[in-house]
Amino acid sequence: MYSTYDEIDQTLCKHASDFIICPEIYPLHPRSIRPICEVQLLQDPKKVPDSCEIMHVQLRTNLFHKLKFKNEWIYASPGETIFITCDNDKRSENHYLEGVGILFLNETCKAYATRDILIPHRVENEEKYIDFIPNSQITEMENIYIDLSTNVLKNKHVRTSQMSDLDLVAKSTVEIKEIVGKKVTVDTIKNSKNRHDYLLYVTDAIVIACILMFVISCLGKLIRDIEEQPVNQNKPIEIKLEAISVQPEELKEEHTTSSEQCIVFTHSDTAYSLYPQL
Repeated sequence: MYSTYDEIDQTLCKHASDFIICPEIYPLHPRSIRPICEVQLLQDPKKVPDSCEIMHVQLRTNLFHKLKFKNEWIYASPGETIFITCDNDKRSENHYLEGVGILFLNETCKAYATRDILIPHRVENEEKYIDFIPNSQITEMENIYIDLSTNVLKNKHVRTSQMSDLDLVAKSTVEIKEIVGKKVTVDTIKNSKNRHDYLLYVTDAIVIACILMFVISCLGKLIRDIEEQPVNQNKPIEIKLEAISVQPEELKEEHTTSSEQCIVFTHSDTAYSLYPQL
């Protein structure tokens, strides 16, 4: 049987020599029927149980978590050198931290990292607490490879260098697979769109080229037709006019109904000239 308590509930508990007595706030659960990750890890299984959700995080800085009753820190570091100074020793020592481990300091020493300073305190509790570190193996990382890119795991929301801040940036395997799947889908759509745009540009270029060739062909044909058309030469029409003399006694007025010629008689002293009206 087991029950769960948070840090606030633990303030109501009383410490005995070998155990802790807590009030019965929450119900008890059978370990075999309703197992949880913490209870199964206490049994030190060979591999991490399926009830434990494995979270992934991308570290770019050191994380230190101090144990409550010891001058020890659990650290997770991508790789950094820290400097340790002690009161009784004027010299400083440097140590390279990488991966995950536990750092122990004496009460008179301090550790300096790039963003953190570790200061121990006096331990008044004489009781010794045994650290439980399960040796369970994470088989998921051996079978599944996930590309943890910068876009998937962002650490810009980390406010401090505490282990509790990992929940803000850590993601489960399912979430990472969904993000990677969406990213692959978006990239596929972008590539398909780029291909369609390229085909559209090529088609437009071909259509415009065909239209230009058709227009140029029509203009060339029109120019050739104009150049090959014969030029009509207009010859001048010569009209010969002869003067007709009539005697005065023979003068008489004549009217012609013909539409082609109209004759006008002019009175003169000696002779009369007849001209066609143009």
